[in-house]
Amino acid sequence: MNLLESPTRIFDLGNLRRYCGGKPSIEKIAWFRDHVYWHRNAIIDADNISFTLEEDPGETRIVENGIEVDYSGIHTPLIGCAYQGLRLTTRATVRRNELLFRYRHADMTIPEYPFPRRHFVPSAYFWSLFRQFSDNLDHLLEPGIADQQDLIALQMIAEAVSFSGRSEEDNKDIDPRIYRIANRIASRPDEDFNIKTLAADNGFSRAAFYREWSKYSKDSPYHLLLENRLRIAEAFLSSTLLPVKDIAFCSGFRNVTVFTATFKKRFGMPPREYRERKSGMP
Repeated sequence: MNLLESPTRIFDLGNLRRYCGGKPSIEKIAWFRDHVYWHRNAIIDADNISFTLEEDPGETRIVENGIEVDYSGIHTPLIGCAYQGLRLTTRATVRRNELLFRYRHADMTIPEYPFPRRHFVPSAYFWSLFRQFSDNLDHLLEPGIADQQDLIALQMIAEAVSFSGRSEEDNKDIDPRIYRIANRIASRPDEDFNIKTLAADNGFSRAAFYREWSKYSKDSPYHLLLENRLRIAEAFLSSTLLPVKDIAFCSGFRNVTVFTATFKKRFGMPPREYRERKSGMP
């Protein structure tokens, strides 16, 4: 499933059997596309962790337990939480695409929880986890998949929290359009991006785009895209028996020879040897 392209969906995992204990189990997964929701003195009845992947410009102001908080200046993507018993009233909101994990309060054992809503810089590994999580949604009734979703969700949360070190003070000089472009590049590894066109579509000249991009990352947009493709390929090689040519295509490479050479340069060995070493094959 391509969750980014899907309409709003709710998945109930509460009654699915778990084979591994000792971890928070997701009760519900909610994907909200073009989501606008107003809380009217509502009391949250479970623990929730959410990822806001895209958000329209505008004001986002919420009253949390009687204290008004302005989230308007925080750029997407965001991670945030709403814990059981929190009283919310929405003052202003905008349309967003949001992925939410709902947990029983008694199960929530994530360090640092609860934490404030904050921006994070999505790594290539985060997007590879997101892709795997999305694909698993088509197989929730298969034994062990619910356990996988629980673990992948925890990995996504940990990865986002670890890459949320940039303060808003650090980000204030970065054009918000840069975050949208970086998010698009990182989340769609199978697309062939033309940077000039992508910049123009967002109102940048080529020179202005690279000037603004350098404030966001020392690495080029192409490096971000390539690193994401390689991490996805690495995950496929480590966990599936797909042929290398299929993995190349699934990772966004259009040429197996180029994929093999690029993978070897990054990991020090060609894809087949990498798979053999990971699997312990002679």
